[in-house]
Order: sequence, then structure tokens, then C-alpha cells
Amino acid sequence: MKACLNGLEKVSAPRTSNEDEPRSELFSCLIGGTRTGLLLHSILERVDLKALQENSAKGQIERELRTHGFDDSLAQQVQNDLRSVISTPLFEAPDSPRLAILDPNRQLRELEFTLSASRSRLGDLVKVLREHGAPSSAPEYADRLSGLGAQSLHSFLRGYVDLMFEWRGRWYVADYKSNTLPSYGRRGVRESMEREHYVLQGLLYSAAAQRYLRQRVPEYEADEHWGGALFLFLRGMGGADAPGAGVFFDRQTPALLEAIDDWLGGSDELG
Repeated sequence: MKACLNGLEKVSAPRTSNEDEPRSELFSCLIGGTRTGLLLHSILERVDLKALQENSAKGQIERELRTHGFDDSLAQQVQNDLRSVISTPLFEAPDSPRLAILDPNRQLRELEFTLSASRSRLGDLVKVLREHGAPSSAPEYADRLSGLGAQSLHSFLRGYVDLMFEWRGRWYVADYKSNTLPSYGRRGVRESMEREHYVLQGLLYSAAAQRYLRQRVPEYEADEHWGGALFLFLRGMGGADAPGAGVFFDRQTPALLEAIDDWLGGSDELG
């Protein structure tokens, strides 16, 4: 089987038996790296998610490809792969949300935030995670977090939440990842989440979202209205018949969210 790489053909890596699932070939025309990540984030930020199913979106994708230095002849393949992404059920459960069916009036894209950590210490956060046995989706992460440097910690305290949306009364944050992984099964995704400290990113995104929601949603209560944090590894999202594929999900408990907010200083300000 062949796939293209920026217009040039390459031979795909052979599939191997792996109980954690073989790697995906989505976006095989886009070389791994920062430029591809910026391209896919820009498309998902600027183009209506439902419209990605329509032919009318192709022109917008062509423009994004040119803007980011790619050949716009790749637009059709990129759109086909994005259709797979937006049709993937985010959970392995009946009636799961999909990006393609989210209400545009109940979502925010690129929510900017700045969190203060003037009184925060990494060791204290490690204690918080161990005390709460969290996060449940990566229970051993606290051990790895203890080795994170202060500079790396502060790099997570300011940024943009790619997508925040409501589904059936609960709010979720979602982050898009274009990483090329050996496997997009549960173990492969969890290892990437821990190795790159995306687990910490999800905790801080959730803390920022809590402050935003408390300010703007009347009578907001985390136990009733919080859904959790999703990391969407785009290259592994296999479409309608692959629920949860390429997705890491962590639904933090209200107690953990409150403890992280206290660790951050307990302010409702996003900065």
C-alpha cells in the first residue's frame, strides 16, 4: 500500500500484530511536525465542523494548505481524513458525542487563559494527585510528574483551549494532537499523554474551564455540569465504526478539580 508525503510517494510501514492496535494512516500526506499541527489546528478552528462534511469546505482547506506551505492538491485527502475525525464517536458508549454533531451555539474555540502559579509548587501538585488517586485515566502519572522541571510547568500555565463544548448538560474541554505515534490504541495514547505531560495539560485546561464556567453558567456545579478533558489524536480517529479511537478521556472528580484550583491559588480570574 502506498501513501503520499507532501506530494511524494512513500511506502507505508507494514502493519504488525499488536494488541494495542496498529497505527493509523490518516493524514499520511502530511509530514509529522509543527507545521502539520498548525495546519490541522487552523482548519479545525476556522472551518465549521459540520461543514467539513460538505464539498464547500474544500476551498477553505486549499487556502489553509497554501497558507501553511503545503500543496493545495492535498485538499481532498485532508478533507476525507477530517471527515473521519469528526465522525468518530468520542466515547465507547451509546449516543456518544461526535465533533460533527456538536451544537455550534454551545461551544467555544481557542479559549485563551492564563493561570497564576506564584504560590504553587510542583511537589504540592504531586501530593494532590496522589491524595486523590488521580487522574483515574493515568493513575501512575504522579510519579512521572515529579520529574518535570519548573520551566516546563510554567509553559502549561498559559495558552488556548482548542475546544470547549456542552453535550447533554455537561461541559468538556478538547485538545487536538497531530502526533505521529507507533500505536493509537489505549496503551499507545496513554504513554504519549504521560511522556509529553499532556495529562498535566488536561488538568490545567480543566482548571481554567472551571473558572470560566463558574463566571458564566448560572448555578454551575462541577459534579452536575462537568464532563471532563478529551485529547483527540487526530491521526488515530478511525471514523464512525471506531468509537473512542485515538481519544484519551479523563473525567476529573469535583474534589480533584477543587484541590487543583486551591493549588493554583484559588482565584476565579483567568488572567
